[in-house]
Amino acid sequence: MRAVRYSGRALLWALGLALVQSVSAQSPVSLKPGEPSRGQIKGAESRVFIVTVEARQYLRLHVEQQGIILLAKLTPPGSSEAVEVDYPCGGFGPIYLSAISSSAGNYKLEIFAEQGANPAGFEVVLDELRSPQAEDQIVIDAQQAFAEGRKSFWANNAAGAVPHYERALRLWTTANDERSQALTHFALNQAYFAIGRQERPKAIKQLETLLAIVNQRLAPNDWRIKAASLNDLGSNYTLAGEVERGIGVLKQALELFSSHQDRRGHCYTPQDRLHRQPSLSASPGRAHTS
Repeated sequence: MRAVRYSGRALLWALGLALVQSVSAQSPVSLKPGEPSRGQIKGAESRVFIVTVEARQYLRLHVEQQGIILLAKLTPPGSSEAVEVDYPCGGFGPIYLSAISSSAGNYKLEIFAEQGANPAGFEVVLDELRSPQAEDQIVIDAQQAFAEGRKSFWANNAAGAVPHYERALRLWTTANDERSQALTHFALNQAYFAIGRQERPKAIKQLETLLAIVNQRLAPNDWRIKAASLNDLGSNYTLAGEVERGIGVLKQALELFSSHQDRRGHCYTPQDRLHRQPSLSASPGRAHTS
């Protein structure tokens, strides 16, 4: 495992007209509750899905990445104000999105692939479509705060991302969503690492807190959170001078990546992911964890 550079995912998501126009048009796929839509996607391609809703309905969906880094964008009916999120831990794992409709119509879900990526699979599932409950708004507010943090981070404003992530973490805690708490700890680690050496102890603390969560409760498709966290923690220990401790943790990460045939994952350390910036087009940048 080579020495690493990092921060998060310095990948330039230029996911505007330039990217969309570079992909041949495809008909939108209509999603139904509990009916997965599966497919293949490669670098700089996009896919579009539709969820038909009535006024005041809650929807929750997820995009399962199967070896490719994706960005998911959810746009309400009759609106241009979308929420955009990714999976900070790389190209394996789920991206969740939720919303409460203000009017009847079609939500549009778009997924975009990192430019230059090899073809890989994905799965989109509409998990819930129902009447909203009081706690649903907490989830949506947390999602929005996290998305704002990602937007700042992609724009190389790691310090500006931290308060958004901290707000998201408080809300995820209120919602008892431990998986999202873990993911937000990972994003905070990325931000602190990107800020600089003086914040490395905070990055380490975020990773240690994250691992305390996932070592007790971890969904099978979230193995990448643990692997990426071990990778970053080992790298941080090594950079902080705790070389033997760091190597031991990096070996754990390598074993986990290898057991899932993920060659990309164990090739990068925090600094690598910070400086590796394959472009997708021309707009916001994001630090990249392969």
